[in-house]
Amino acid sequence: MQEEFQKLKKLIDQYDVVSFDVFDTLLLRNVLKPTDVFLAMNEYALEQYRIVDFAEERILAEAKSRVGHENNETTLEDIYEVLASKFHQGMQKLMEKELQLETKFLVVNPWMHEIYEYARKKKKRVLAISDMYLPRDYIVQILKDQGYDLDAVYVSSTNFQVKGNQSLFHYVQNKEDIDLTKWIHIGDNRISDYESPKSMGIEAYHYKSVGQRSGFQNQSNTLAESIFKAVSQNAIYTSLRDLSEWEVFGIRYVAPLYYSFTNWIYQLTKHKDNIYFLARDGYAVKQVYEMFMKKLNKNIDTYYLYCSRASFQIPTLSDKEKAFALDVLTRFNPTMNQKVKIESILKSLELDPAHYKKEFQNFGLNKDVVLDNENLYRVKKFLSYIYEDILEKLQQKKSVVQMYLKSMHLDQYDTINIVDIGWAGSTQFALYDLLDKSIIGYYFGTRKNMYDDVKYNSFGYMFDAEEPKHRYKKIDDNIMMYEFIFSAPHGSTLGFKKEKKKVVPILGDNSINSKFIEQFQASAIQICQEYLMYYDELKFASPDIALDNYHEFIERKRYADLQMFSKVKESVGYDGAKISFVPSFKVEEIKEDLSEFYHLINTALWKNSFLIDGKNEKEYLLIQKELFSKKTRIRCLFKNIRFKTILKAIRYPRTTIRKIKMILKND
Repeated sequence: MQEEFQKLKKLIDQYDVVSFDVFDTLLLRNVLKPTDVFLAMNEYALEQYRIVDFAEERILAEAKSRVGHENNETTLEDIYEVLASKFHQGMQKLMEKELQLETKFLVVNPWMHEIYEYARKKKKRVLAISDMYLPRDYIVQILKDQGYDLDAVYVSSTNFQVKGNQSLFHYVQNKEDIDLTKWIHIGDNRISDYESPKSMGIEAYHYKSVGQRSGFQNQSNTLAESIFKAVSQNAIYTSLRDLSEWEVFGIRYVAPLYYSFTNWIYQLTKHKDNIYFLARDGYAVKQVYEMFMKKLNKNIDTYYLYCSRASFQIPTLSDKEKAFALDVLTRFNPTMNQKVKIESILKSLELDPAHYKKEFQNFGLNKDVVLDNENLYRVKKFLSYIYEDILEKLQQKKSVVQMYLKSMHLDQYDTINIVDIGWAGSTQFALYDLLDKSIIGYYFGTRKNMYDDVKYNSFGYMFDAEEPKHRYKKIDDNIMMYEFIFSAPHGSTLGFKKEKKKVVPILGDNSINSKFIEQFQASAIQICQEYLMYYDELKFASPDIALDNYHEFIERKRYADLQMFSKVKESVGYDGAKISFVPSFKVEEIKEDLSEFYHLINTALWKNSFLIDGKNEKEYLLIQKELFSKKTRIRCLFKNIRFKTILKAIRYPRTTIRKIKMILKND
């Protein structure tokens, strides 16, 4: 937008008079459609005057009030006279309410304000000209409040002349005695702000509205959705500097999730005396929560608790049965391509693999063995053999963790409230063992398989015990995409150590992702501050609004977004090895084994995402289309069929047909 900014400044240099449209040019609304403001009046009109669906009544009244008026124009008073003829009472208060809400939702366009300031600096005569039913005095005051000190303001509702048929421009010309060749008008309406003045000989500049630039346009079903989208688009498309791709990502997709989740937490905890935000998922949420407290004059003790499943749960294994402890220590997730080595298990326990060379030989293992279903039993037997060493380390770790928890004042409260992303409540379960206290968990989502001690003392926002299913499926299908946006710039908590007289966390390396996270979190948190202006309107917003917004980003998989996320890497095991969210392949690799390619992208951190080395967007899209065509997928299916599979297909023909249909359906 800097290029456009410079272009418009050069145009202004050539003229003596600069006039601006007001709404969607000098001023913006933090709703997608002007009529969305009326939705904020629905509840008030129903409670006070028993008017059902006031927004619809208000729209119809405006249309009716224009009939028979010069230039089809109207005034706010005329509109409410129509409403009064039907509802008889309360119209003055409702009109005042509308003006209050207009004031609430109207904000300055910072980009256009800079243009206004430039015109002022260049000693131009600066005017505002608006086709609007609102009173002129009201518009003048709003403009002043938003930093516009204009030489004159002209509004169609004053004399029923409008820009679209040139009558208002002629009126202004006569009043201001303007030479048309020395006048430039700037506005967002293609006809009334560009074609109309142009046909008179006035220079005009068509400023595309933020709605046109963003693509959101009028795509909203509720007032809350309208606010979320409008605030985001206004921030992105009126920025005084070029935003990075990660800043835009934070504003457009992350901010609604941060705000919605935090609002839900706040409603459930605003009467509590403490709340602990668990690392790393609570990092940004804590900052937004504290904004809520400041805005709403609440005083709750908030803490950021360094922790992780490994750093809290593993120490508590010292009190568990050996079989359970071995299960936890050797846990890995093959569906996410987790590669866990024996060496990394030992190092996580602060045990030196070099001390166990003989034991490795006895069990046919070595430190570099990666756990899989075939060697899992032998690995557990090896760990069982050295369990006395493991137990000693677990007890030491537990002692240090308990010291850290005491330093964080958890012993001062009868009930501890914690916030985390989810999913099974393992950290909450570990805290039960470490503290022996009542602990309530507030999660982005919870699974069915939560620990028994946790499930009835925990609450899920997007889904609770995997209900509702539609939200659970959307998130579970791409769970790492959600974990990423709730990550902190710092690395995972690997454990704790004593440092002088205090206990400090040992953090993993997150230098690869930190710069991305810092950018999108800073922009998202800033937008949450703007959302808070509409706390009452957003208090009961559906979780689906924010979820569907991000889900659309995930499902769309734009080439530019895939490139952006290909730089993001995350570790998926004890050993800290990092893999990219979006894997990249050579064409030759894909052709060599299509089945393996389909498997790898299906288990990618951003599911079913990929890039192709050395190919631009156009080439990539052509190859992508071919890779997922019916012909290619069926060829891959039959290429990998074995004799046993054929027998199975003959024995269960319906199942085979169903699978083939699924392939064709997903094409």
